[in-house]
Amino acid sequence: MTTTLNEGEQLVCKILARKRSRANRTAGIRNSKIGGQKDKEIELDGIGGELTFCKLYGLYPDFSIYTRSAVDGTDTFDACLNGVWVDVKTTQCPTGRLLVAVWKRDGPLPDYYALMIGAFPTYEFKGFARSSDLDKVGRLGNRGRGPTWEVLQNKLTFDIPRIDTSIGVYVEAPQPMPVSVPRKQITQVTYGSL
Repeated sequence: MTTTLNEGEQLVCKILARKRSRANRTAGIRNSKIGGQKDKEIELDGIGGELTFCKLYGLYPDFSIYTRSAVDGTDTFDACLNGVWVDVKTTQCPTGRLLVAVWKRDGPLPDYYALMIGAFPTYEFKGFARSSDLDKVGRLGNRGRGPTWEVLQNKLTFDIPRIDTSIGVYVEAPQPMPVSVPRKQITQVTYGSL
Protein backbone atom coordinates (compact mmCIF):
# COMPACT_ATOMS: atom_id res chain seq x y z
CA MET A 1 0.00 0.00 0.00
CA THR A 2 1.57 3.30 -1.15
CA THR A 3 0.84 6.48 0.79
CA THR A 4 1.90 10.09 0.30
CA LEU A 5 2.12 12.30 3.36
CA ASN A 6 0.01 15.47 3.16
CA GLU A 7 1.45 18.98 3.46
CA GLY A 8 1.01 19.19 7.23
CA GLU A 9 2.55 15.76 7.82
CA GLN A 10 5.49 16.72 5.61
CA LEU A 11 6.08 19.86 7.65
CA VAL A 12 6.02 17.85 10.90
CA CYS A 13 8.56 15.39 9.44
CA LYS A 14 10.90 18.20 8.36
CA ILE A 15 10.77 19.87 11.77
CA LEU A 16 11.27 16.58 13.66
CA ALA A 17 14.14 15.47 11.41
CA ARG A 18 15.96 18.77 11.89
CA LYS A 19 15.38 18.96 15.66
CA ARG A 20 16.19 15.29 16.38
CA SER A 21 19.32 15.43 14.24
CA ARG A 22 20.49 18.60 15.95
CA ALA A 23 19.82 17.14 19.44
CA ASN A 24 21.73 13.93 18.65
CA ARG A 25 24.73 15.64 17.00
CA THR A 26 24.95 18.20 19.83
CA ALA A 27 25.08 15.30 22.31
CA GLY A 28 27.83 13.62 20.27
CA ILE A 29 25.63 10.76 19.07
CA ARG A 30 26.58 9.79 15.53
CA ASN A 31 24.20 8.44 12.90
CA SER A 32 24.60 4.64 12.84
CA LYS A 33 23.31 4.40 9.28
CA ILE A 34 24.04 1.38 7.11
CA GLY A 35 23.50 3.05 3.71
CA GLY A 36 25.56 5.72 2.00
CA GLN A 37 22.97 8.52 1.87
CA LYS A 38 23.48 11.89 3.53
CA ASP A 39 22.46 12.11 7.20
CA LYS A 40 19.81 14.77 6.48
CA GLU A 41 18.17 12.56 3.83
CA ILE A 42 18.23 9.49 6.09
CA GLU A 43 16.73 11.42 9.04
CA LEU A 44 13.89 12.77 6.89
CA ASP A 45 13.12 9.43 5.23
CA GLY A 46 13.30 7.63 8.57
CA ILE A 47 10.75 9.92 10.17
CA GLY A 48 8.66 9.96 6.98
CA GLY A 49 8.56 6.14 6.96
CA GLU A 50 7.67 6.03 10.66
CA LEU A 51 4.84 8.56 10.28
CA THR A 52 3.49 6.75 7.21
CA PHE A 53 3.52 3.41 9.07
CA CYS A 54 1.64 4.97 11.99
CA LYS A 55 -0.82 6.57 9.57
CA LEU A 56 -1.49 3.20 7.88
CA TYR A 57 -2.20 1.49 11.19
CA GLY A 58 -4.09 4.33 12.87
CA LEU A 59 -1.41 4.93 15.52
CA TYR A 60 -0.28 8.17 17.09
CA PRO A 61 3.38 8.71 16.18
CA ASP A 62 6.20 9.55 18.59
CA PHE A 63 6.81 13.31 18.26
CA SER A 64 9.33 13.48 21.10
CA ILE A 65 12.66 15.24 20.66
CA TYR A 66 15.46 13.94 22.86
CA THR A 67 18.86 12.40 22.32
CA ARG A 68 18.48 8.77 21.32
CA SER A 69 21.01 6.08 20.57
CA ALA A 70 20.63 2.36 19.93
CA VAL A 71 24.22 1.94 21.13
CA ASP A 72 23.44 3.05 24.68
CA GLY A 73 19.83 1.80 24.72
CA THR A 74 18.10 5.21 24.71
CA ASP A 75 16.50 4.76 21.27
CA THR A 76 12.92 3.62 21.73
CA PHE A 77 10.91 1.71 19.17
CA ASP A 78 8.76 3.53 16.65
CA ALA A 79 5.28 2.16 17.33
CA CYS A 80 3.26 -0.13 19.57
CA LEU A 81 0.73 -1.98 17.45
CA ASN A 82 -1.81 -3.80 19.65
CA GLY A 83 0.81 -4.52 22.28
CA VAL A 84 3.52 -5.50 19.77
CA TRP A 85 6.58 -3.19 19.57
CA VAL A 86 7.71 -2.30 16.04
CA ASP A 87 10.89 -0.61 14.79
CA VAL A 88 10.32 0.90 11.32
CA LYS A 89 13.16 0.79 8.77
CA THR A 90 13.02 2.86 5.57
CA THR A 91 14.95 2.66 2.31
CA GLN A 92 14.69 4.50 -1.00
CA CYS A 93 15.67 1.42 -3.04
CA PRO A 94 12.53 -0.16 -4.64
CA THR A 95 14.02 -3.66 -4.25
CA GLY A 96 15.56 -2.76 -0.88
CA ARG A 97 15.97 -5.22 1.93
CA LEU A 98 15.13 -4.86 5.58
CA LEU A 99 18.56 -4.16 7.10
CA VAL A 100 19.30 -4.56 10.82
CA ALA A 101 22.81 -4.20 12.22
CA VAL A 102 23.82 -7.34 14.12
CA TRP A 103 25.21 -5.29 17.03
CA LYS A 104 21.63 -4.17 17.82
CA ARG A 105 21.04 -7.65 19.25
CA ASP A 106 23.09 -6.56 22.28
CA GLY A 107 20.40 -4.07 23.34
CA PRO A 108 16.64 -4.13 23.72
CA LEU A 109 14.88 -5.53 20.66
CA PRO A 110 11.44 -4.72 19.25
CA ASP A 111 9.04 -7.59 18.68
CA TYR A 112 9.06 -6.84 14.94
CA TYR A 113 10.76 -4.72 12.31
CA ALA A 114 8.72 -3.12 9.51
CA LEU A 115 10.05 -2.16 6.08
CA MET A 116 8.93 1.01 4.27
CA ILE A 117 10.14 1.71 0.72
CA GLY A 118 10.17 5.16 -0.86
CA ALA A 119 11.46 8.69 -0.77
CA PHE A 120 10.00 11.62 1.11
CA PRO A 121 6.99 12.13 1.06
CA THR A 122 5.75 8.86 -0.55
CA TYR A 123 6.26 5.42 1.00
CA GLU A 124 5.02 1.86 0.56
CA PHE A 125 4.71 -0.67 3.38
CA LYS A 126 6.41 -3.95 2.42
CA GLY A 127 5.92 -6.10 5.52
CA PHE A 128 7.22 -7.28 8.89
CA ALA A 129 10.01 -9.51 10.16
CA ARG A 130 10.03 -10.84 13.72
CA SER A 131 13.26 -9.72 15.40
CA SER A 132 13.86 -13.17 16.90
CA ASP A 133 13.63 -14.70 13.39
CA LEU A 134 16.13 -12.46 11.57
CA ASP A 135 18.69 -15.26 11.51
CA LYS A 136 16.06 -17.63 9.99
CA VAL A 137 14.48 -15.38 7.33
CA GLY A 138 17.49 -13.17 6.59
CA ARG A 139 21.05 -13.65 5.58
CA LEU A 140 24.13 -12.19 7.15
CA GLY A 141 25.78 -9.52 5.01
CA ASN A 142 28.09 -6.57 5.35
CA ARG A 143 27.39 -3.18 3.79
CA GLY A 144 30.78 -1.78 4.84
CA ARG A 145 29.66 -0.84 8.35
CA GLY A 146 29.75 -4.22 10.07
CA PRO A 147 27.65 -7.41 10.01
CA THR A 148 24.03 -6.79 9.03
CA TRP A 149 20.96 -9.01 8.81
CA GLU A 150 19.40 -8.60 5.35
CA VAL A 151 15.82 -9.76 4.78
CA LEU A 152 14.45 -9.87 1.22
CA GLN A 153 10.99 -8.38 0.67
CA ASN A 154 9.53 -11.78 -0.29
CA LYS A 155 10.51 -13.10 3.15
CA LEU A 156 8.50 -10.41 4.99
CA THR A 157 5.03 -11.06 6.35
CA PHE A 158 1.99 -8.79 6.58
CA ASP A 159 0.62 -10.55 9.63
CA ILE A 160 1.78 -9.89 13.14
CA PRO A 161 -0.12 -11.14 16.16
CA ARG A 162 -1.80 -8.90 18.69
CA ILE A 163 -0.86 -9.40 22.29
CA ASP A 164 -3.80 -9.61 24.68
CA THR A 165 -2.16 -7.96 27.67
CA SER A 166 -4.75 -9.35 30.07
CA ILE A 167 -3.63 -12.94 29.39
CA GLY A 168 -0.24 -12.35 27.71
CA VAL A 169 -0.86 -14.34 24.53
CA TYR A 170 -0.96 -13.60 20.81
CA VAL A 171 -4.51 -13.56 19.41
CA GLU A 172 -5.00 -11.92 16.00
CA ALA A 173 -3.22 -10.07 13.21
CA PRO A 174 -3.97 -6.34 12.75
CA GLN A 175 -4.20 -5.02 9.19
CA PRO A 176 -3.37 -1.58 7.74
CA MET A 177 -6.29 0.82 7.52
CA PRO A 178 -7.24 2.36 4.18
CA VAL A 179 -5.83 5.90 4.14
CA SER A 180 -9.28 7.45 3.62
CA VAL A 181 -10.64 6.00 6.88
CA PRO A 182 -10.53 8.39 9.90
CA ARG A 183 -7.95 7.24 12.40
CA LYS A 184 -8.29 6.57 16.09
CA GLN A 185 -5.33 8.18 17.82
CA ILE A 186 -3.64 5.78 20.20
CA THR A 187 -1.15 7.14 22.71
CA GLN A 188 0.67 3.89 23.54
CA VAL A 189 3.88 5.49 22.28
CA THR A 190 5.48 8.25 24.35
CA TYR A 191 5.12 11.61 22.67
CA GLY A 192 6.03 15.20 23.37
CA SER A 193 5.59 18.62 21.83
CA LEU A 194 7.56 20.29 19.04
